[in-house]
Amino acid sequence: MLLKAKFLTGSRIFKPLLLLYPLLWRFVPGFKRLPIILQKTLAIVLSLTIILNSSFLILTFGPWAKKVEAAWFDDSWGYRQRVDITNSGTAQTDYQVSITLDTATLVTAGKVQSDCDDIRITDTNGKLLPHWVEESNPGCNSATTKIWTKAPSITTSGATVYLYYGNPSASNVENPTQVFVFYDNFSGDLSRWTNPSGCAGAISSGVLQITASTGCDSTPMYVTSLTQSDASGYAFDFRGKFSSGGSGRLQMYQRYRSTNSYLSRLWLSGTISYFQENAGSWSTAIDLGNSGTSADTWYNFGVKVTGTSNQLYVNGTSIGTGTTLPADLISETDLTVGLGQYNTTVQYDNVRVRKSSATEPSIASPTNEEKGTAPIAYWKFDEGQGVVANNSQYKSNGTMTNLVTNPSFETGTTGWTQVQTTATRQSSSSPGAPFGSYSVSTVFTTQGGSGWRYSIASGIAASTAYTISGWFKTTSATCTLLFVTDETVGQGVYQTTITATGGTWQRFSVTATTDSDATGTGYIDAPRCNGAETVEVDGVQLQTGSIATNYCDGSLGGNGTHTWSGTAHASSSTCSNGTDGMISSATWTAEDQCI
Repeated sequence: MLLKAKFLTGSRIFKPLLLLYPLLWRFVPGFKRLPIILQKTLAIVLSLTIILNSSFLILTFGPWAKKVEAAWFDDSWGYRQRVDITNSGTAQTDYQVSITLDTATLVTAGKVQSDCDDIRITDTNGKLLPHWVEESNPGCNSATTKIWTKAPSITTSGATVYLYYGNPSASNVENPTQVFVFYDNFSGDLSRWTNPSGCAGAISSGVLQITASTGCDSTPMYVTSLTQSDASGYAFDFRGKFSSGGSGRLQMYQRYRSTNSYLSRLWLSGTISYFQENAGSWSTAIDLGNSGTSADTWYNFGVKVTGTSNQLYVNGTSIGTGTTLPADLISETDLTVGLGQYNTTVQYDNVRVRKSSATEPSIASPTNEEKGTAPIAYWKFDEGQGVVANNSQYKSNGTMTNLVTNPSFETGTTGWTQVQTTATRQSSSSPGAPFGSYSVSTVFTTQGGSGWRYSIASGIAASTAYTISGWFKTTSATCTLLFVTDETVGQGVYQTTITATGGTWQRFSVTATTDSDATGTGYIDAPRCNGAETVEVDGVQLQTGSIATNYCDGSLGGNGTHTWSGTAHASSSTCSNGTDGMISSATWTAEDQCI
């Protein structure tokens, strides 16, 4: 016993563990009456317990602890990187952030498609977020590709998103209209803009061009009623180019008041940039410094507005800041932005408005590439679309309705309008319509042609998911399948690229969730192209939901029901699921075309 006591008190190993011994002796009643060996043993055991528990907590929750990772959102994507967002400013919701990714290295390694079509972004819960790969700044396959997304929430503690890639068969799902407060790349029309008579703006070769005049100085082209304000802060970004000759003046308006033509603007005259305001009379133009710009060259311009501050950027570099002084131009709640010129032909593209704040969140570079763990084997059990076991029918998901009344052009082109194109209705023998007996062959002869347009007079519901699909045959990749959910003002523009099909029929689709203020009208351009080419179209479908189910019209066969709501090929059609037979009875027939 004496030997044990001496060992416990004299050993160098146990001495550090007896730090609690004086405390126990002083504060624990009855501790002094215990045998000395028991006192020492209890002190050591208690010290070890505290040390082990503290070590566990530090290793688990300390700064070097491995961060909790979200589950992989889709096995079809081979890689992902974590992107951390820090925020020392105020909390933000639905906030636009730009992620810089070295896609050139990833493309070279065969990990990313050369056009970045397989890029996806999710939050930590695996929810897919809208994104847009910024074009020409510098674009995909670059060391500094900029990828924009809208983060649902950025708290004062920050946020995390995941960037996925590595799916060679993925199609493009970029949707800048869902990322930004406002976006226009001028692939359609100017219905969202007010275009004063003295400001001759028009779409030319897929960009906005305002021809040289003196009437677009105080009354620019403008967009109003945007959901930001001067007080809350916003950024106004676009690509711009001014031509040689004239005054060389490219002008941007960040506080335009259409009711009285009061305005605050930034403008360039050659290499010099100015800030100027008008609240009844023109103020003196303030020289902000050398913009470094020259004629006939595209630049990326940005204006950041916060309170009274108006900061100009060219290619990401701050040129200078002008301060708004007139009370009539401060803290307006109805945001209006505009574009113009003075005696100079100018061009604009990729115009967008996004949220901004005095202290911007900081976006870290993507880090720690993870490789997805592919399954040993993979079975696809209809992904929740059907409820019938052993059903040979693909995606048996109940009843669906195709809202397009003449989807395969069987009754001529009733319901369709030809816009800036010439077209020929083809029989199934040439070129071989995939549905029914006819398709249309559309010849585009002008830039920015709109193709065949199907107008929807009513019935588009607000805050509702729709999927638009169609079958196309084309030799190039300059076309889009376009869905506009408010025909009167051109709001809610959704599109997907129609890639070259190599002379075969292929299906393309786009899913859109309508705005909360959708008016019920809209249209489909199937397709809209930016170059001279021929495109064949058939089997156009508009349905509710976020899945492009198989093509439906009331004339198709199969074991399900396929009905027209009215006259055949002149009304909507409804298809309900049916089975081709049970696996056990081996009575399968041809697959239903309609589900």
